[in-house]
Amino acid sequence: MCQAPRAAGDASAAADVDVVTSGGRRRIPAHSSVLASASPVLESILQRRLKKHRDGGKAGRAVVRIRGVTDDAAAAFVRLLYAGSSGCGGEEEEIEEKSAAQVLVLAHAYRVPWLKRRCEEEIGSRLTAESVVDATQLAGLCDAPALHLRCTRLLAKEFKAVEKTEAWRFLQDNDPWLELDILQRLHDADLRRRKWRRKREEAAGVRGAERGDGLPAPHLHGGVHGGGPGGAGAGGGAVPGVRDGVPGTAAADPPLLPVPPHQLPALPAHVAAAPPPRRALRPPRRPVQHPSLHAVQAQGGGEGGGEGR
Repeated sequence: MCQAPRAAGDASAAADVDVVTSGGRRRIPAHSSVLASASPVLESILQRRLKKHRDGGKAGRAVVRIRGVTDDAAAAFVRLLYAGSSGCGGEEEEIEEKSAAQVLVLAHAYRVPWLKRRCEEEIGSRLTAESVVDATQLAGLCDAPALHLRCTRLLAKEFKAVEKTEAWRFLQDNDPWLELDILQRLHDADLRRRKWRRKREEAAGVRGAERGDGLPAPHLHGGVHGGGPGGAGAGGGAVPGVRDGVPGTAAADPPLLPVPPHQLPALPAHVAAAPPPRRALRPPRRPVQHPSLHAVQAQGGGEGGGEGR
């Protein structure tokens, strides 16, 4: 197990900085080279502090303050930085549940990516309906996508239980924007899930059609028009243009044979009866020939001329 300096002894003899917690009640001896190699933010802070300490001619070690967390969380943070820089990658060091959230905040603030991922895994593995709301808010503040995804999955799975928690009621009263964001993400996740299910069903239909020798899916489930399996229509006959399950290889039609009249089925009575007699058509009427206008005028002129004479 990787060890970090814990007290003024053999390890702290070469320490050149003291990490002081928020309360100031605890000083953790550390090496500036280890802290600077683990975090670029601490490297920048240490450069200024050590230069100021040397220029001032002060005795003792320089001081680096870690604020905003408990003493145990700050000590766990330094211990994990040492574990990560010792070659074992910090995988063997356990992160306690009570300090995991605060260590995640420190890893995000001091830009320690591997420790941030470790904290995301630890918090995500212990998620419950009671803690998922706080974890969602923490994931948003610390830009933790892996933890954010785990929270979304748990919210979608157990949202009815989450709605009954005190954390959700507090969220509704004090942070409606986060509530709206959670509901929107759940809605989007539901849409993606439905789209994925629809694509999976379509892919299953395509695979079923391929197993059916290239026939479309409807032919595999009741024929072309809902008939029997493999049938065309209600009769369950063969599909036109298909022979032996291979499209485009239809068998040749058999020759038509004459059927004797006595073997023909009888027609229904309303079809076999003789049609009613038709009414005789009237002969076409001859057109009436009217005299032309010139003939009428000529006749009228002759009569008028006789009377005048």
